[in-house]
Amino acid sequence: MAEHLQMEAQFLELRTKHPFIIARGGQSDYRTVWVRLRDADGHEGWGEAAPSRFYGETAETVLAALNVYVAGMPADPFDIEETERRWATMLRINASARAALSAALHDLVGKRLGLPVYQPERIRRPEAQAHLAALGPEIMIVVGYGQIIPQSVIDIAPRELRAVRPEQAPGSSRGLRLGPRPRTR
Repeated sequence: MAEHLQMEAQFLELRTKHPFIIARGGQSDYRTVWVRLRDADGHEGWGEAAPSRFYGETAETVLAALNVYVAGMPADPFDIEETERRWATMLRINASARAALSAALHDLVGKRLGLPVYQPERIRRPEAQAHLAALGPEIMIVVGYGQIIPQSVIDIAPRELRAVRPEQAPGSSRGLRLGPRPRTR
């Protein structure tokens, strides 16, 4: 078991093929922050913070928040829920920084356990659903996916589907829970 986690963060400049346009305006250029957690055994977990101007976040404020949160890193990376509670009390703003750390911590734990991560471009495509079904998951966790998940995908995981969306409640580390539900197969 790893005794110490190290965090690295770097700015990432992104340009979309087409601008994202909403009523408040649009843009094609984004500045995000990639976060990498590494344990003493060399395992890595990755997350990304997409700062929201609506909440007053910038890539620079994300980096500053990450430097605050680093003091609350767990000794045991499997202690996710307690770590999330601790982070929520450390800083009530900059949810995207906490979301990036949470994603990196979940990624690290998943890699240590040998759990697959799958991100299809379009979840409604039959080949994406067939791939998920072939994995045979009992539970699935969806992190800020940005697509409507059809019932056919929800039914793939017989025990639970948990959607984690940090924008649901700024300052909250709790996700929306869709399940558990009884087996139907």
